[in-house]
Amino acid sequence: MAYSKLIFISFLCVLAMDVFNQVSSLFGSPAWGFTFLLVLNLASASGLFIFSRKIQWKSNIPARGLLVIQLFWLWSLFTFIRGIGSAHDYWDWKVLLLGYLPSVAISLAVVLGVNLKFSAKLLRFLLFKLFPFSFLFIPFSFAYNDEFYSRLVMPVCLFVLISPYLIKKWRILVFAVAITSIAMDVSYRANALRLMIPLLLVGLFYFRPILQSKLMNAVLAGLLCIPLILLSLGVSGTFNVFAENKFDFEVGTVLQGETGTSTVSADTRTFLYREVFFSMNKRDSSYLIGEGGAAGYETGYFVDAVLNEKGRFRSEVGILNTLLYSGAIGVLFYALVLFLPAYYAINKSNNRLCKMIGLFLAARWPLSFVEEIAQFDMNFFFLWFMIGLCLSNKFREMTDEQLARYFGASRLVPSKLPKWKMPNSRARGKSQLSKL
Repeated sequence: MAYSKLIFISFLCVLAMDVFNQVSSLFGSPAWGFTFLLVLNLASASGLFIFSRKIQWKSNIPARGLLVIQLFWLWSLFTFIRGIGSAHDYWDWKVLLLGYLPSVAISLAVVLGVNLKFSAKLLRFLLFKLFPFSFLFIPFSFAYNDEFYSRLVMPVCLFVLISPYLIKKWRILVFAVAITSIAMDVSYRANALRLMIPLLLVGLFYFRPILQSKLMNAVLAGLLCIPLILLSLGVSGTFNVFAENKFDFEVGTVLQGETGTSTVSADTRTFLYREVFFSMNKRDSSYLIGEGGAAGYETGYFVDAVLNEKGRFRSEVGILNTLLYSGAIGVLFYALVLFLPAYYAINKSNNRLCKMIGLFLAARWPLSFVEEIAQFDMNFFFLWFMIGLCLSNKFREMTDEQLARYFGASRLVPSKLPKWKMPNSRARGKSQLSKL
């Protein structure tokens, strides 16, 4: 199908960008690197945009969900226009056009989740091609950069959640890829957390089917509030959650072919918060609307990364970048695009896969206070894909039995489902599946 090929090509462009960026960080970017990345960005974003215009997707999500997505896009457009107004040199335009704009354009992947049937070709490629052959890149990762393998198999987070619907050999493959991704670089803490959360969720839903919506809603509220509480405690000087502790231990790492060590619990975030807040206060920046899509912050730690008078164009903490570019309003919209789909997934769905994805989406909020840099990469491609799944009315209406038949129809062969108590829906299963 033409749309399936369009989606597949868009993803391949994202994959190529991820690989190119990783290789460039090791061996340096060629003179044509900027143009190459720009072409890949445009090709992938154009494919997603064309798909979103050709497919009827707005009627398949709740009105509130559509409103939140549209408000997010509208505020991002406002932030982009403000970036145009403040861009004065080559670096400003490069950051705006190759940094901020693609980080917003990747949100078009939400449409792929809403229309899951067109993504079967992509899912087959990941499970049957990318994951098995990814092990061939382990020697390269060991030799040059421990993180390379983990970034290559970033979509495995989603497949860990899907694993109950796969036959044994594919389930083993998914878990092998996930565990290898963690083991390759234990000091890559954001990756470890991104994978440990779905592993935990799958374990809970295998052995704790008694989990009810009330408890999951309480978890949802906790995931929303705890990062904000910890941030306020840190700003006030009462408690710093990033502070090093007596249980520090070091692990070996490889970066740019050089071996070294890294302290797993090292505090690598406090100074970033201090620098961004200090810079915004010094410039009397608006915490409400931010500084625009070409913003930067003054830094004393990364002097080599300072490109012009604006300073460093982004930090390693996603929520700080959102605050810097689009202010507290941008942070609010980001929270909404995570928690509203999560709410629908937990309270308005008939299958456990959707509920697991909803909890995983909510868990990405606290992760954004640690890392989660918004950019045009596989991480955010599949984040928005999962947001679309949780918003999709048709996906949430399906039961676990219907999902098993769907994955079978997509040539993702389902396993015998865990012994969950599922509603009897055999009579309507076929018709719902045909609609999807």
